[in-house]
Amino acid sequence: MTKIKGFFLLIGLLTLNGCFFSIPDPNQLNPLSETELGGQGPHKILVMEISGIISQEGQEARFGEAPKVGMVARIKEELLRAEMDSSIKAILLLINSPGGEVTASDLIYHELNRFRKKTKIPIISNIVSIGASGGYYIAMASDRVMAHPTAITGSIGVIISSVNVFKLMEKIGVQDSTYKSGVFKDMGSPLKPPNSQERQLFDNLVQQLYQQFVSIVVDSRKLSREEVLKLADGRVYLAAEAKKSGLIDEIGYMEDSIKLAQSLAGISSARLVTYHRPQEFKNNIYNRTYFSADRLNLFNLSIRRLSGPKFLYLWNPSL
Repeated sequence: MTKIKGFFLLIGLLTLNGCFFSIPDPNQLNPLSETELGGQGPHKILVMEISGIISQEGQEARFGEAPKVGMVARIKEELLRAEMDSSIKAILLLINSPGGEVTASDLIYHELNRFRKKTKIPIISNIVSIGASGGYYIAMASDRVMAHPTAITGSIGVIISSVNVFKLMEKIGVQDSTYKSGVFKDMGSPLKPPNSQERQLFDNLVQQLYQQFVSIVVDSRKLSREEVLKLADGRVYLAAEAKKSGLIDEIGYMEDSIKLAQSLAGISSARLVTYHRPQEFKNNIYNRTYFSADRLNLFNLSIRRLSGPKFLYLWNPSL
């Protein structure tokens, strides 16, 4: 009891003397910090990451954790900071992703491509384990694409998946009461059976997004459209097959991609650096280049499908 009284007395004295305790705002997002991962010399190679499902969604503040910005916003923020640092001579983009949202993948591709053309700083993509679908789409913004010998890539294509519960609703006596302004306003609703016209409309959308993906690969890989179409049936490829078909440039490990980055930048040595929030642990290039079933959050992804269809550049056989 004496200790408790002493504690409150100390608080009162500090308050009277104009000293106040500052409680950090859990919603406050700290600016990016730079951490050196190794190497030497005046030049820098910035290590960036595309890891897990590609999405624009961020994460709200949780107890004991700061909020996290979405992947698109994070990539944009890192590129803006890199533009202001004249010592950065190359970007090493570590990719470990099965893909994700069509729009998020395209936005990241656009930002990387814009940065590369504006600054003339080379970007080297390194596919660590999986760089499929949207992950591969993003790699097309780089000057060179390297993959680890056991990496999986490809899966060029689009998928849209939703759950239809119309017959289940009939069995339990639940009826949909939807009022709409046009015949296709509720197209893709899980609460009614799809008709042939809706299927055709969805197929047209999928084909347009698919052709955009194919065009990106044709432009980046300098392959003919016929060559890409033969490869773009949704299948994935191991690194050796991907190199043979022209989908990637090189097979190698992290040190090989670092040497390639130095070569393209015209430098003989460099320090590897990365950007991260102060509370994130990051002391080497392998810290966050992974994804797990928990990070993929397949359960939530499946639940979201109940609310309507979502166009995805995603390799995920469980969908």
